[in-house]
Amino acid sequence: MEKIFVAGCKLQDLGEVWLAVSQNGLIRLNFPSNKTEFVEMLSKDFKCEIAEDPQKTVKYTTQLVEYSNGTRTTFDLPIDWVKMGDFQRKALEATMQIPFGEIGRAHV
Repeated sequence: MEKIFVAGCKLQDLGEVWLAVSQNGLIRLNFPSNKTEFVEMLSKDFKCEIAEDPQKTVKYTTQLVEYSNGTRTTFDLPIDWVKMGDFQRKALEATMQIPFGEIGRAHV
């Protein structure tokens, strides 16, 4: 059975944020959120084991905190596109084209 690993962190402007990663990359980011709600949502959407493992999630939480603190302007994290619907993938691909610090519009 596949595992999804979850982790939470506090971000400067967003508060508590929870993320989920598979063996292939980031599958979900949720804010504002708490662990219980996040795990329940994941359990409904994915039929797999959900666990916490800081070694599997530390690069994700670190980059989110760095971005929130203003010490990072880009991400180099893998994304698990397989777990996303077509619209989600297109929306994320469009937002990835917006440079740091700018507001953009995209047609999805």
